[in-house]
Amino acid sequence: MIGRTDAVQKFTVETVAVKGITIRADIHVEEDRRTYHSQLQLGDEGLVTKAECSCPQYLQHRLTHGVCAHLIALRLRYNQYDPNNTGNDNWHDTRVLSKRVPSKRFNQPKNKKESVQVAAHSSLMTLPSAPTLDLTALAQPAAQIHATTSDKTQALTAQETAIAYVYITIAHKKITIEQTIGDKDTRQQLVFNQPAQAKAAFLQHIARFEAKGFIENQGM
Repeated sequence: MIGRTDAVQKFTVETVAVKGITIRADIHVEEDRRTYHSQLQLGDEGLVTKAECSCPQYLQHRLTHGVCAHLIALRLRYNQYDPNNTGNDNWHDTRVLSKRVPSKRFNQPKNKKESVQVAAHSSLMTLPSAPTLDLTALAQPAAQIHATTSDKTQALTAQETAIAYVYITIAHKKITIEQTIGDKDTRQQLVFNQPAQAKAAFLQHIARFEAKGFIENQGM
């Protein structure tokens, strides 16, 4: 079937983080005068983790009576697939990049009253629980106390970081860029006139984020 003209139609390859690679196509069988939709999910090392087809054999027996010819044709077609070929009009791919970024330790007070309450609460938390107060800090110069407090604050701030994720997806002529930092999400979509233009921009955006220190997540 794969040797026939237009037997494998609407062939697409989509790489999704965690799930792996999904390949889809419409398999036209001239003898049946019908077109069947076939789909395969590939995991590590190219092993099939999920298979679906709209043909009668699969709908009646699933995979208990063996794999249908349409799924085999789809898998063989994938062996001929070259992701670096700009002639692939239906190119689907998703890349996940991440980077550790600083995050704020405390939320900012919403109003002045809340700020006073937070300050009062902080003052109470700093009081020693022992009956005898340690007054040695009063003998230190104010500049030294301020410097010590500043150093501790900077050390705590340096330790508090979050992971920023960037999801870059290409689907035919459209690119979607999603950025996630904590509870904040941003989404941007770009549409191009030609699939080749979208693919070039897709690779450029990956390089742009890598230049900013982001690392692509492998083996997810």
